Amino acid sequence: MLKVNVSATRGAGLVNEDVAGHCGGAVWVIDGATGVGEPILFGASDAAWFANRVNVVLRDILRDRPAIGTRDLLMETISTCSAAFECAAHRRATDPADLPSAAFAMVRQIGDAVELTTLGDCRVAYLAADGSPRLFGGTALGPFEGRSIALAEELRRANPAIDPTALKQALLPHLRETRRLMNQPGGYWILGTDPAAADHVDRMMLEARPGDGFALASDGFLRLIEVFGVADAADLLGIEAERDFDAQLARLRALESGSGSLTKYPRIKLHDDVSFAQCEYRVEG
Repeated sequence: MLKVNVSATRGAGLVNEDVAGHCGGAVWVIDGATGVGEPILFGASDAAWFANRVNVVLRDILRDRPAIGTRDLLMETISTCSAAFECAAHRRATDPADLPSAAFAMVRQIGDAVELTTLGDCRVAYLAADGSPRLFGGTALGPFEGRSIALAEELRRANPAIDPTALKQALLPHLRETRRLMNQPGGYWILGTDPAAADHVDRMMLEARPGDGFALASDGFLRLIEVFGVADAADLLGIEAERDFDAQLARLRALESGSGSLTKYPRIKLHDDVSFAQCEYRVEG
């Protein structure tokens, strides 16, 4: 069985678009993609609505059919959430850039094995066969994110006093063009409203070894590794209680808020929502 030691999410602002959840032998994190246009739904955030809906549907399906295959699980989840989005929409999404999406990572016990699944830029820390901690999860988002960050740097150099609202407004045409590439040839695959994304996940099967730990994180929390370079996969696996998570989150927020942080560590948002889960494989009895 997978014993969940930590399942936590924290928002960077008034609305948290991340979710961490689990049900039976599955643990996951979901990172809703912040909207880049006028919302389709009533409420504070289409991304938060979508991430929470995915979380509920995953839990409901796994509760009723714990043996369902992961591909079928994701296809049904996407189809159900897409239909719910259409029902809840107050206007039709005529531009693909307005459709909701989310990055995703899941660890799931499958018989005597453990399955790792990612889509987008969430990742999973695990122990390789030689016992070394590693990160799992490839993403095609990297080049697109890199271009967005480079453009944000140009804008900041041209106007060092630019505030976050003005920066996002200036970036919107580029961000919308990038968002139109989701789940398209030459673009990137993400958990959105197209069930075909279930055929494009990154997946790994591991031998289930008692005591092995797994840590799942959204890109907001992965900044500790990928932006600031002050942590690694072993540090994620070492977060075995909520107090450990809170300590690492405080470290992250301090780095994000530090003097000159955006210049030293280029990124679009000063802070980001985070989600994290840590679990370990145990043998019952």
